[in-house]
Amino acid sequence: MKVLRILLITIYLSVSYTKAHDLFRPLPVNEQQDWVLLKWAPVPFRVQYHGFVESSKLYRYLFVVDGEMVYLQPNEIAQQQFILKQVLLGGQQVVIEDMLTNELRVLKSGETSYIPNKFNCVLLEGKTGIQFPFSDTKNCYKTDNRELFVSQKGSNLHVWEITKAQEPMLYVFSTKLSK
Repeated sequence: MKVLRILLITIYLSVSYTKAHDLFRPLPVNEQQDWVLLKWAPVPFRVQYHGFVESSKLYRYLFVVDGEMVYLQPNEIAQQQFILKQVLLGGQQVVIEDMLTNELRVLKSGETSYIPNKFNCVLLEGKTGIQFPFSDTKNCYKTDNRELFVSQKGSNLHVWEITKAQEPMLYVFSTKLSK
């Protein structure tokens, strides 16, 4: 009886493994990909935080704005229209208020900060080899029988291709920046 039970369990597991293995087998590729993300460039924020220096028992926090170095203390207003609101994690992060947009931003020391949902990219149509430049402001391409719409959703780029007499297609590209 135990041998029969073990035999049945073994057969069940091997069939389940085969089905699961077949389920996750990659699809065959007979053609080139429809779309390839050639270039992804998020737009950097105008203020970048680079750390702090100590001078005469006061900490001065170093920012770079349009290639110019700016030193601030907490609650000081920069000529470039931002305020250092708060220092976090011993100076590893700061909170600033951008007076041009009235937004608060957390900036990390030594890391490039980007404007959310602002980007430039280039897509390659695999079938024709034609390159299409897009951005957050120029995010649509239209012809008589086809429309392309590009948008950023979180850390992904969504590309909608709508062709007459066909189902719309959504292509999703990961845009996570590697550190």
